[in-house]
Formats: sequence, structure tokens, C-alpha cells
Amino acid sequence: MNAANLGGQLGSLGNFNAITSIELNNNNIGGSIPEDLPVTLQSLFLSANQITGSIPSSLSKLENLSAMSVNGNHLSGGLPDTFDSLNRLVNLDISSNNLTGVLPSSMKSLASLTSLHMQDNQLSGTLNVLQGLPLKDL
Repeated sequence: MNAANLGGQLGSLGNFNAITSIELNNNNIGGSIPEDLPVTLQSLFLSANQITGSIPSSLSKLENLSAMSVNGNHLSGGLPDTFDSLNRLVNLDISSNNLTGVLPSSMKSLASLTSLHMQDNQLSGTLNVLQGLPLKDL
């Protein structure tokens, strides 16, 4: 449902236990990313919406997640230090938000990560935590 001019908030999604992909780019969805996303989720695309709040630490439950794009929103705060279980994550785009702080040490566990976009935020520190990852696009 990309570019469908959808509004409102996502609400609780945890009971949708068969969903593998959420694709809601380029809409007018507000509110925050739900804490209870389906554990079956493989891709989460929420780019170019009006989403606020922080990236939930409950992402650690999404062990099958391979792609996540939340760029172009109004996300703020630091990145949660909960990437340890996301070893299938290949693509991560958190660019063009208001994220702050340093990259969490758990990002070193992203053994499959080949594409990472995080520009246009207020992130600080070094990229040392990314050394050894199979990144091709940074």
C-alpha cells in the first residue's frame, strides 16, 4: 500500500502472526512504530511518513527481519542496543530522521548487513562498530 495516501497510526500489529512484509512507504502515517510487530516479519518499509518517537527495542524479537527502511520520518532518540538477534538483516535505512547518539555496540552482530544508510541524522561517534561487517553500501 505504498503511496496510497493512508493516514492514522499503525496501532497493535503483534496478533498478525502470518505477516512477513509491511510496505507502507510514502503515506501520511503518524504515531510511533508499534512495540509489538509480528515476529514473522521479514521486511518493514515505512519510509516517507510522519512517524515519530524512537525505534523500539522490541525489534530484537524480529529474528527473520532482512530489510528495514524507516527513512524520511521524524524518528528521534538513540538507536536501541538490541541488534544482537538480527543476524539476517541485509538492508537498513534509517536516514533523514532526527536520531542522536552513537551506534550501539550490538550492531557488530549484523553479520548479513550489506547496505546501511544513516545520513541526515544527528548521530555521533565513530564507525568502529561496523568493522568486519560485509557492507557494500554505506
